[in-house]
Amino acid sequence: MPEVGVEGQEKIRSSTVLVIGAGGLGGSLLQYLVAAGVGKIGLVEADVVEGSNLHRQILFTHQDIGQSKGAIAKAVLNRLNPDVEIQHYNERFSIKNAYTLVQSYDIVVDGSDNFPTRYLVNDACVLLGKPFISGAVHRFEGQVVLLGLPDGPCYRCLYPKPPTPGLVANCAEEGVLGAVAGVIGGLMATETLRFLLGLHAPKGGELLQVDLKTFRFAKFVFSKNTACLLCGEAPEIFDLLENYEAFCGIPEQIAKVVTPAELHDWKIEGIDYFMLDVREPEEYAAGNMGGHLIPSGQLTNRLDELMQYRNKRVVVHCKSGGRSREATKLLLDAGFTDVWDIKGGFLAYLAFYHALDAFGKSTP
Repeated sequence: MPEVGVEGQEKIRSSTVLVIGAGGLGGSLLQYLVAAGVGKIGLVEADVVEGSNLHRQILFTHQDIGQSKGAIAKAVLNRLNPDVEIQHYNERFSIKNAYTLVQSYDIVVDGSDNFPTRYLVNDACVLLGKPFISGAVHRFEGQVVLLGLPDGPCYRCLYPKPPTPGLVANCAEEGVLGAVAGVIGGLMATETLRFLLGLHAPKGGELLQVDLKTFRFAKFVFSKNTACLLCGEAPEIFDLLENYEAFCGIPEQIAKVVTPAELHDWKIEGIDYFMLDVREPEEYAAGNMGGHLIPSGQLTNRLDELMQYRNKRVVVHCKSGGRSREATKLLLDAGFTDVWDIKGGFLAYLAFYHALDAFGKSTP
């Protein structure tokens, strides 16, 4: 191809791309970027493979259900092209890691499926001066746009405010034709390669909308919004927001609380749960409740150890409750569905059973 040639292939090989998500969009675009020979790809993915998603997440098979998406994706992609370096980040894209991840790559490709992440990606990229590609799918429809170029628009120029919570359903609620995710993912990969080869619109801002029910494609060109609070003439946003879920009107997830007495009743009633201890090893050695030990500072990087309990009851504790609150929030953000925090932690547990012993009752 005269538009690529040896020089273009060298550009692709020397480029680095950060991809957020290995789902319906990410799974498709990743294969094309790896096949094209992009030098290094960073993959941000902390979820596990679920059977209900296989119709659109074509990197995975039934044998992969319950396993780490990122780990499986990396293995598959390495077989496709072993010359591409793939770095898997087994964590959620968040305000804690956004700057570190984005600044390490030439361009970001956002294949996430929620508005808090899309706005976070936008803000991190614009504040660091990094271009990014945003894609989305819904039923038979999808869209792709390159944003964050110098003097070009950002996601907030296009959508100054997020939609009302519940107004726009996600794929899990309303579904998506699997092939639509493949088409949009392919277009996102194409736009990425166009950027790396210098074939893109100089300022971006070309929104491609696709309706595959009627087989129609439409392109809408828009420019920087001078009143944009992030990239406009009088910006008001100079750093990442503290809470993107709150910005999008999504209530913060808070773990349920269980007292040591209630936990004692659960044991008597035979209620099944998984116990997670987030203290340090020396604290655990001095006394424990028999839980699985992962120190709070290591939890983000060791979530894969817990993914088999993602849809089961998980009870978390530390010494007195501080570290466990942060740990439960991390688990909820990672998609765990039934998370509990022991009120008062290990100290409250000891106090409760000492009281039981004082009244002549045996500890279980």
